[in-house]
Amino acid sequence: MKKTLSILLAAVLTAGLLAVPVSAEGEHVHQWSKEWSYDTAAHWHECTAPDCPITDNTQKDGYGEHTGEWLVQREGSERSSGLRVQTCPACNHFIYDLTPAALPTADSYTLDLRKGPVTLSGDEMDALLNTLWDLPGVVLDDMYLQGPPEGYYVDLNGERDGYDLDISYTYAPSRPDAPPNQAASVTCAVRPGCQGTFTAQVPEDKLAARLKLGRPVFGALTIRLGYEPGDLTDIEGHWAENAIAQAVKEGWVNGYPDGTFRPERTISRAEMTKMLLAAAKQTPDAASAIRQRGALSGQAGSLRDMDQHWLTAQGWTNTALTAGLLFPEDYPDSAFSPDQAITRGEIAVLAARSLGLVYAAGQASDTESPFTDRDAFSADQAGYIREAAGAGIITGYPNGAFGADRTATRAEAVTMVARTLAVMHAGDNSALPEGEQIALHLRSPSLPDTLDPIDLSADCQIIDGLVYADLNTLVLHIRILSPDTRAVSLTWTPADQSVSIQAEDRLWGFTAGETAYTVDDGTRPFPAPIRMRNGDLMIPVYDLNTGAAYGPWPCTWDGSSRRLTLYSMWRVE
Repeated sequence: MKKTLSILLAAVLTAGLLAVPVSAEGEHVHQWSKEWSYDTAAHWHECTAPDCPITDNTQKDGYGEHTGEWLVQREGSERSSGLRVQTCPACNHFIYDLTPAALPTADSYTLDLRKGPVTLSGDEMDALLNTLWDLPGVVLDDMYLQGPPEGYYVDLNGERDGYDLDISYTYAPSRPDAPPNQAASVTCAVRPGCQGTFTAQVPEDKLAARLKLGRPVFGALTIRLGYEPGDLTDIEGHWAENAIAQAVKEGWVNGYPDGTFRPERTISRAEMTKMLLAAAKQTPDAASAIRQRGALSGQAGSLRDMDQHWLTAQGWTNTALTAGLLFPEDYPDSAFSPDQAITRGEIAVLAARSLGLVYAAGQASDTESPFTDRDAFSADQAGYIREAAGAGIITGYPNGAFGADRTATRAEAVTMVARTLAVMHAGDNSALPEGEQIALHLRSPSLPDTLDPIDLSADCQIIDGLVYADLNTLVLHIRILSPDTRAVSLTWTPADQSVSIQAEDRLWGFTAGETAYTVDDGTRPFPAPIRMRNGDLMIPVYDLNTGAAYGPWPCTWDGSSRRLTLYSMWRVE
C-alpha cells in the first residue's frame, strides 16, 4: 500500500513540475520516464508528458514480460506451503509465488479439557495453535512444529505458575523413511489456574489468506477449561455477581479449577496489574504496547524485584511501565513487592492512570474527594482518588469513607476494572445505535479522489456530540498521505502520558487529560480533555453540535450521510 501510494505521489508531483512538450505542429511528444512501472506480469516506462494518448501498457516504451530464473525457497508438501521467488533482471521487480498446502479446515472445533488431557493429531495441533492467535491475551512461545521436541505454553489467565495450558508434543515417524521432526501426536494438559471458556472466531476474510500461507485454521475454536462461566458456585447473591459473571465471560478474569471465584479473597499487586492491562486490551503484543515501546522517550524505569517474577516473564511488567501504569518511584527502593495484597487506594491509582488521568491527578482542584476520610489519603494517591471518584470508578462504604489503605477483594477489583472499562469505552462508535454512528475518514487533498480514503470509523468515539479520533491511528498514516516525504517521528513519554510528533519541521505535543495541544511554542485549545482508550490518546476533532473543528486537521462534515472527513496536511494555516 505504501509503495503504491509513493509511486502515485511521485508521478503526480513529477507531472506537475514538467513543462508540456509539444512539437511545432502541436502534436504530442512523448517524454518517457526513466523509472519502471510494472504489474505482476510485465514492465514498461510511462510517458510523463500531459495528455498522452497511449493507454495500452503494451504500447509504451520498454514494454516486456518479466524474466529471470525462479528460485525455490521452500518445497511444498501436504503440511506446508511451497514458495518460489523471481527477480526480473530488467526492472528488478521482485515476485513471489506461493503454492498452498493441502491442510484441513472445519466449521468449528472444540477442545474440551474439563476431564483431563486430550491427544490431538498433528493437523489438529496446527489448527489449534494457529487459531489461538485470535484469542485476546494469549501468549504463545515456540510457535513452530519444526525442530527438536520442546514444550509450548499458552497463557490464558496468568496465575502464579506462569502458564495455564501446557501443550507438549512428541515426534514419531509415520514411516521408516519419514523425517524425525514430524509431529504425530500432541497432548494438551490442564495446569493449575487454567479454567473458563475461550472462543476464537476466525473472520471469513482471513480463512483463505491463512490457507494460502500454509496456516491451517478452523472457522471457530472453543477451549473449555475446568468450568463454564455460569458454573461458578460461590457468587450467587453476591453484591458483585453480575460484574464477576460479565468479566469471566469477557475473559479478563477467571475463577479457580474447583468452580469457585472466591470474591472476598484479596488480590495481589501483580494480579491486579495484569487484570487491568488485559481488560484494556494492552497485552504485551498489542499494537498500543508495541507503539509505546518503539516511541519511548528515555527509559521507563525498572522495578528491582521483578526479574524472576511471572509478570515479567510474560511481558506484563514492561507493558505496565511503558504505558505509565506503574512508576518505580511509587514504591520504596523501587521494590514492587508483586505478591503483596493490593490496597483500594493503589487500585484507584492504576485505574485513573489507565484512563489517562495522570495530568489531571497532579493538578489542584476546587472539587474535593467525596469521602469522609480524605484527609488521611497519602499525597501521592489523593489526586488519583479524587479523579477516580469523579469518573465514577470508585465508591465508598456506607459510612462515607473510602478506606484507601484497606486491602481490596477480588470482587472489588473486578468491579473497579469494569467501571474503568465503561468510562474508557464510552461513546465507542461501533457500540452506538446505527443512527448515531458516523463514518470518519482520513484523506489527503494531494491525492486523487479516486483513491479510497482511510476509514477511521472504528477508532473514534462520540461523547455529547464531540467526535474523538485515535491520535496514533492518525499518525500511522501521516507519512503516506503528507505531501512531504520526510519522516514523521513520534515520541511517547510515560511519565505524563504524552505524545510529541515531529513532522514538516513542526513539533506537535498532546498530553492525556489536557484541554489543549501544543504547536511548536504555542498552544491550541480543545473543547474537552484528551482521553485515553486502550493505551492510545483520543483527541477531539469535531463538535457535531456547533460545527467547530479542532486539531491540526481541516475537516468537512456531511450531515446527510453522517460522514466526517479529515484532511491530512500537517500544516497550520
